Amino acid sequence: PRTFAISADGSRVLFLRSRHGTDSVNCLWVLNVATGEENCVADPVAMSFSSAGDIPAEERARRERAREVAGGIVTYSADADCARAVVTVNGVAFLVDVKSSQVSELALPSPVIDPRIDRSGRRIAFVHDNAVWVHDLTGLASTSAVRITPTETSPHITWGIADFIAGEEMDRTRGTWWTHNGSALLVQRTHTGHGCQYP
Repeated sequence: PRTFAISADGSRVLFLRSRHGTDSVNCLWVLNVATGEENCVADPVAMSFSSAGDIPAEERARRERAREVAGGIVTYSADADCARAVVTVNGVAFLVDVKSSQVSELALPSPVIDPRIDRSGRRIAFVHDNAVWVHDLTGLASTSAVRITPTETSPHITWGIADFIAGEEMDRTRGTWWTHNGSALLVQRTHTGHGCQYP
């Protein structure tokens, strides 16, 4: 097991693990602390019918910097209660209802890079086409994603993606951060040759 997330009340623990020792494909699991029961809540093999394709170049670069050799779900983001999580398979984003083990594909522009759900579980920030987008999950029907960073004419400028130095020297693979209450989003802007900025 790896990449643990503990719910605010301590009742649930999310983690990544393959189904057995010779399997290199990670699934998302939840541990019920009171009972000790483990349950697979997101299996990339079952999700692959709607996520066929290659791993996006940005995600391949992130995995190389993180020395990631596993397949399937290699990272995820969860809300404070560990009741909702968001994962990607080959650039397609999925919302996971941890309590019911229901997985729903999100209608977002693909490929989706590094999706991050806020602590309240209401919104998801992600990177697409070198820009940061936010998708609202509230209401009876979730709203479409909205681009929140400006359109850049230079291919040397990226938003929301950790730069090479951050990944190699600081072991940081993230380029977006929700504030504690989810009211604001901190975004990294990188200009190749000029370093990174945090508007």
